[in-house]
Amino acid sequence: MFQSHSRLCRGNGGRYFCRLVLQNRQQQQQQRLNVARSETSRFCSPVLHTQPYSLLLGLQKADALSHSISLLSCRSDGARRLTSSSSSPSMKNTVNLKRWIQPFVLKCHPDMAEQQGLPKTGQKVNLKAVQSLNSYIDGVQQYLKTNKYPFSSDSVVEIEFVMAFTRGNSSAAVPSTTSSATNSTSATISSGQPITTSRRKVELSVPPPSFTAQQTIRHVRQQIVKLLKIASLTVPNSLAAAIEDDKYDATVPQDHLLHDQQRQRPLTPWEASRQRFWQRVEWKKFDAAYQAALQDAQAHLLTRNKIRNTPVLRQRLLAKILSNISFSEHVIPLERLVAYRRLLRLLDENFDALHLEDFGTFWEDQMTLVVTEARPYNTSSSAMRKRRQRHLETGYSFTIHHNNLVTVSIPIDFTDSELMQELARNIIDFVEWTTSASDDNDILMGNNQEGIFQ
Repeated sequence: MFQSHSRLCRGNGGRYFCRLVLQNRQQQQQQRLNVARSETSRFCSPVLHTQPYSLLLGLQKADALSHSISLLSCRSDGARRLTSSSSSPSMKNTVNLKRWIQPFVLKCHPDMAEQQGLPKTGQKVNLKAVQSLNSYIDGVQQYLKTNKYPFSSDSVVEIEFVMAFTRGNSSAAVPSTTSSATNSTSATISSGQPITTSRRKVELSVPPPSFTAQQTIRHVRQQIVKLLKIASLTVPNSLAAAIEDDKYDATVPQDHLLHDQQRQRPLTPWEASRQRFWQRVEWKKFDAAYQAALQDAQAHLLTRNKIRNTPVLRQRLLAKILSNISFSEHVIPLERLVAYRRLLRLLDENFDALHLEDFGTFWEDQMTLVVTEARPYNTSSSAMRKRRQRHLETGYSFTIHHNNLVTVSIPIDFTDSELMQELARNIIDFVEWTTSASDDNDILMGNNQEGIFQ
């Protein structure tokens, strides 16, 4: 039928085809209605037989009701899955907690005691510590799987162990004061190298029975981290990342956590790292630094080029810089006068290139120019270029003193291009150092009243 009317459909804009489709649907509905009449006439009353449309409507409502019930059941199942962690700590895929205690087990294993030079008493203590730790982890994993609490309420598991350190190890010299008892003795390895043995005891608290599965795992993570740190061992990267995630979850509201549980896929490594990054940001310090930078930028824009464009301020700055010039005793007065005029013209013409306004404090208060006698060798451009290639004396020197003041020595027979090259090559490093040293000194002395460290 569709092929026979394809031309008509294209010619009349598809109207005839749509009409045929509607007629076909009406015929199918009529056939279904007749089947419903024939089926209900056997079992139903005459009233239902005379009202087939109401019967069909009732069947449709029944189907819709059953569909709604199925949806509600699916939603309730999903809700039970989402809230199962709040009602029961059982989990199908239990986290493998033993992989996080591997550093401690490897360190305290009896087979490693001989290599560490531990006595037999230390071997027995470490063996008991490994057994107690394994029983603690096994009990937690059994609780997560079967929902049967294996511990007594408000109980702790004592892990007592003996660790061997070399005398130069700083970690052994710092005893723990939280929940460990330390008794240090001396021993000797078979090779004769002296070591220090530290006997420590850590009390691991068991998770309360009221904890959910996630809360139980977080509690055990914290206990394992405490044990590893008391034992001066490195925390695995996976455990450290899990602790960071726990810190993030502790600061997120519960509605956000429920939204995270409803996600159909786990977080990608990039998303997880981004969440940890936002958690590590110190927003108060960031806001303070942002406001300080904004105010500094506004002040800079308002006063930019003010000294350069104001003749009085410009002459005052140049006069202050020239007042810091000193001469060696071998420079005669006439040469001094010529040097003054040359330096004044050089600074005035290169006002922007030398950043006299931006580094005004440095030029005025922290730098001194010392003009020395003329150089006794050939000072032509080619000769000076060869001297620089051979790393010979050029007559210029930059000195920073203990009080962060800078002295620049230049010869009396300097050239403008030569002096500009030396200043451009060296002055920026001295400016950066003196500025940072001044800021650090203000912070240490408590003079930074409006900084971000308040």
